[in-house]
Amino acid sequence: MGKGTITGGGTDGLYDVDISYHRGSLDDNVEMLAQALIDIQTKIDSVDSDIDALSLDLSSLTWEAYNERTKQINSKIRERSFLKMQKLSIEKRIDVLNDIPESRSLTDTGGVWCADFAEELSGEVGILEIPGESVSFNIAPSGGGTTSSGGSGSDY
Repeated sequence: MGKGTITGGGTDGLYDVDISYHRGSLDDNVEMLAQALIDIQTKIDSVDSDIDALSLDLSSLTWEAYNERTKQINSKIRERSFLKMQKLSIEKRIDVLNDIPESRSLTDTGGVWCADFAEELSGEVGILEIPGESVSFNIAPSGGGTTSSGGSGSDY
């Protein structure tokens, strides 16, 4: 359950609401991903060094040794490509998480219905997210901020 603040409405249980997102866990994930980026860059740098070392003096090798060394270099190049794809994926994930706002107004979406059509709500209310819907919300019955596990609406 999330929380929101009523900004207007109430007729027939339809309200204008600003949804508040809990950024704590998102920020923790961004920190974890930032550390993963550092780790992957360290691995990429190590693989680059391996490729450089394997590429030295190729002309002095026998044909068989040259073929074996080329296989090792190609393997390292594939490993570097995989690491770079992982790095790009993490960078994109960080961008997505950083783009999530701390709050969002639902005034322009037609409003949010209170689950029991209560008309006298104001201030902070509990918000119910509808499973499978990224934009559909309801206000908890009577604006309640209590979850089924007994926690408060701030435990979102």
